[in-house]
Amino acid sequence: MDENNTTYMKLKTRNQYTFKDQLKADKCNKFIGFGRFGSSTLSYANDYQKMANCGEYLLSDVIFISANGGQKNAEWISNIKLAECEIKIADNKGINKFVTDNKYHRNRQYNIGERYIAELLTELGYTENDGEWTKN
Repeated sequence: MDENNTTYMKLKTRNQYTFKDQLKADKCNKFIGFGRFGSSTLSYANDYQKMANCGEYLLSDVIFISANGGQKNAEWISNIKLAECEIKIADNKGINKFVTDNKYHRNRQYNIGERYIAELLTELGYTENDGEWTKN
């Protein structure tokens, strides 16, 4: 909990990437991400519980976004579209800060979902500084 009584999430360790994801979670009080069974994205949504994909956002919220990588199959498309809708809800509420994978991690071959999210945030008018997206 910080000086504003905001609680940040401790993620369950899943793999070698949890450390970088915990660094993102340490900055965020809400989470957007819909993951397939067994994925880090689903695990993180479970960690955040009611603060994940909640549809309710305050201007002070900072939102961690995670998206599955891998293959573009029907489940991936469904999950990425759900995330897109939730991101647009947050954007419409005036959210000014999202946190995602930085360019280095986003550009790993596997991370198609992270690249999709970066394109969406860019289209919505956000600019990135090392995985932190803001809108002026």
